Amino acid sequence: MAQWAGQYTGRTHATADVDAESLLVRAIAAFSAADAETRVRHAKQVVRLAKRLLTVRRRRLKARVEDQQAIHGATDADDDLRRLDEGGIAAILAAYGGLAALTPGPDPR
Repeated sequence: MAQWAGQYTGRTHATADVDAESLLVRAIAAFSAADAETRVRHAKQVVRLAKRLLTVRRRRLKARVEDQQAIHGATDADDDLRRLDEGGIAAILAAYGGLAALTPGPDPR
């Protein structure tokens, strides 16, 4: 039987989701407070972290789908995965108030 090197460390899909989410929130706060010179650099970081959060959530949902399919057959988790893929990075950024990072320009304030 194959063993996972990180087994019993407490690092799960759920903890990865929380970690990626908190990093994104901090990056959006830095982006919002940035001046015009550093706004583009912060926007790139926000988009990169949104991609990471999307990947983490996709992995978490795929694991849930596989577990439920092994037990019950077809599941409703497939719909959650489809919605996540359809929304993409823009949906994640909109949920956290960082949609402006996709098109960084002058601060509208």
